[in-house]
Amino acid sequence: MKLYRIAAIMERDLRKFFRSPALMMTSMVFPMMQLIVLGYAFGGKIKGVTIALVDEDHAAESRLVRQKLNAIAEGPKTFSITEYSNLPDAMTDIRAGFIKAMVYIPPGFSQRVLRNEKPRIAFIEDNTDGFTTSGIFERIQQMQADLNGPVLPPLIAGQSPASNLTGLFSPQRLPGQIEIQTVEVYPYIEYIKYLLAGRYQSRFSWWR
Repeated sequence: MKLYRIAAIMERDLRKFFRSPALMMTSMVFPMMQLIVLGYAFGGKIKGVTIALVDEDHAAESRLVRQKLNAIAEGPKTFSITEYSNLPDAMTDIRAGFIKAMVYIPPGFSQRVLRNEKPRIAFIEDNTDGFTTSGIFERIQQMQADLNGPVLPPLIAGQSPASNLTGLFSPQRLPGQIEIQTVEVYPYIEYIKYLLAGRYQSRFSWWR
């Protein structure tokens, strides 16, 4: 094909484009709107999401977890906390869409921490909104790192830092590392299984 023929086709299409104001507006405005909307949806920070807190331990270590959650709610304000007295009520509100996630502290959590018996906290999420729950879970992981970090003893005058750390990492002194158990409200179903008849059930019996 000759170059002058390609130039003639381009000239014809450009003339049509500039002679149609509606086509110009749709070609320029709509892509800009898509960039703004999608950029805000996928690139913004999560703030003010409501999560539930169910504390069935009510002891020293669970109060520390509550303090860390309140610090996130007051500082970055990623989420706000609504306390529930029992697990079934919180699960009902998650399925209804009133809350996006839940932090569940099981009974005996503080004793497991002190005895180093694999203490666990449940993070139950509405996995239909993966972007929001991933942002919340990132904050929960930061809280987990703060809780599991060893507390350094005060430095005594005239004592070297190395000798001050003696016994810090001994099994008798180091508390149990807290694990975050993620539980999805709606289980993942593969597409081929979705086409077949079957029943799938979520299980929340790991802390029993």
